[in-house]
Amino acid sequence: MTPRILTLALLSTVIALVGLGYLSIKQARLQAESASWVAHTHEVVGQLQSLVASVTQAESSLRGYAITRDERLLEGFEPSRARARRALEGATKLTGDNPEQQRRLAALSPKLERRLDLLKEGADSAQAGAPASVSREGQNLTRAIIADVEEILAYERALLTERTTATEQQVTRMVLLSFGTSALTCGIVVSSLLLLRRELRRRREAEASLSSLIELGEHLQTCRTLDEAYDVVQTVLGRDEAAGAIALTTASRNVVEVRARWGEAPAGASEVFEPSDCLALRRGQTYGSTNGDVRCKHIGKDFDGGSLCIPLAAQGELTGVLQLTRTSAFSNEDKRGAAVLAEQLGVAIGNLVLRETLRNQSIRDPLTGLFNRRYTEETLEREIRRAARAQESIAILALDVDHFKRFNDTFGHDGGDAVLKAIAESLRGRTRGGDVVSRLGGEELAVILPGADLDVATSRAESIRAAVSELEVKQSGRPLGKVTISIGLSLFPKHGASGEELMRSADTALYAAKRGGRDRVCVAE
Repeated sequence: MTPRILTLALLSTVIALVGLGYLSIKQARLQAESASWVAHTHEVVGQLQSLVASVTQAESSLRGYAITRDERLLEGFEPSRARARRALEGATKLTGDNPEQQRRLAALSPKLERRLDLLKEGADSAQAGAPASVSREGQNLTRAIIADVEEILAYERALLTERTTATEQQVTRMVLLSFGTSALTCGIVVSSLLLLRRELRRRREAEASLSSLIELGEHLQTCRTLDEAYDVVQTVLGRDEAAGAIALTTASRNVVEVRARWGEAPAGASEVFEPSDCLALRRGQTYGSTNGDVRCKHIGKDFDGGSLCIPLAAQGELTGVLQLTRTSAFSNEDKRGAAVLAEQLGVAIGNLVLRETLRNQSIRDPLTGLFNRRYTEETLEREIRRAARAQESIAILALDVDHFKRFNDTFGHDGGDAVLKAIAESLRGRTRGGDVVSRLGGEELAVILPGADLDVATSRAESIRAAVSELEVKQSGRPLGKVTISIGLSLFPKHGASGEELMRSADTALYAAKRGGRDRVCVAE
C-alpha cells in the first residue's frame, strides 16, 4: 500500500510541478503580451500627439512670419509639415492589424493633407507680401484633426483597458488553480504569486504613466502661457513616484535655469547650472545613471538613486532638459516613456515661447519695453467698463519729457533714447502690478491707475515727477543733464466717460502744466 501511496504522491507532485511550470510559462507570456501592448499604445499616442503638435507648430510659425516678416520663423515650417505626415504614417503602420483604427486614420489623412496644403498656400502668399489672414477652413480643419485624434486615442485607451482586464482575469484563474496544489509546491506557488503581484503593480504603474502622459498632452495643448504650462506639469507629474524638474536655457545659451520642480529634489541639486554640467545636453541625447555611474553635476553629488536627463528640443534646437530622479534605477520602458514626455514638453514649451514672443512684439514698445498705444487704448476701455460696473474711479496720467528736443539736438538720438529708457525704468519701479505704463509715441508716456481716486492719483503723480527729476542719466559715461517731466491728470468718471475723453482731458492738463513752467502736475478741470 505504501509504494502505491508514494507512487501516487510522486505522481501528484510531478503533475503539480508540471502544472505549475505550465502556469509559469503562461503567466510569463501574458506579462510579455501585456507589456507589449502598453509599449504599443505608448508609440501610437506619441505619433498622434506629435501629429497635432507639428500642425500647431506649423501654424505658429506661419502666424509669426505673417506678423513679423522674420524669415527665421519659417525655418521650422516645412520640417513641421513633414513631421505631421511621418506621424500619420507611423500611426497607420502601428495600427495595421486594427481595421477600426485604420478606418479612422484613413478618414483623418485627407483632412491633414488639406490642412498642410492650406498652410503651404498661406506661407507662399505671406512670402509674396500678402497681408496676414485667418482661413476659416483652416481653423475648422485643425479642430477636426484634433477631434479625430482624440477619438483615436480614446479607442486606443479603451482597447488597452479591455486587453489588460482580460489578461488579469486569466491570471486570476491561474492563481486560483495554483492554490489547489500540494504542500510540496507551496513555495513555488508563493514565489509565483509574489512575482505576479509585482508584475501587476508594474503594469498598473505603466498604465497610470500612460494616462498621465495623455492627460498632460491634452492640458498642454490648452495652455496659453509658460507659467500655466509649468503649473500643469507640476500637478500632473507630481502624482508619480519620480521627482523631476524642467530646466531651460537662457537667451545667452550659457546658463540653464530650473523653471518647474515636482517631488522631493535631491540634496544639493542645482537651480542654475551651465549646459556642460548636464551630460544629456552635452551629448544631445538621453543620459541615465545609477549608483557608481558618472552622474550629471546638477543632480547633486550625494544623491544615490537613479537619475534620468532627457534634452528638450524645439524647431531643431536644444532648449533645456527634463530631469527625473527616484530611489531605484529607470528601466528601458521608463526611458521610452520619458522620451515621449520630453518630446511633448519640448514642442509645447517651444510653441508657448514663440507665442509669448509674438505677443510681446505686438503690445510692447521695442525701445523702452513699455506697453504701446494700441494696448493702452484697448486696456483703458476695458478698465472703464469694469470701473463702471464696480462704481470705481480710474486715473490717467499723461506724461511728457520737458525739452526733449534739446536732448536729441545736443546728444543725438542715442541720448534721447537713454533718457526714455531711464524714465521707463523709473516708472516701472514706482507703479503697482495692476497699473499700465506705456509709451504712446515720441516722448509721450501714459500711466493708467485703476481704482485710484483724485488724492491718491495726485500723490502718485507727484512721486513719479519727483523721482524722474532726481535721475542722473548718462550715455557712454557722459552726463546728459537734468531730466524733468510734466504730467496731466484726469479721472474717470469726473473728466470723461470714455477712454478718448479721458486722454483728451489728461492732454489738456498736460499742456497747462507745460504753460505753467513744466516739471509739475496739473489736474484736469
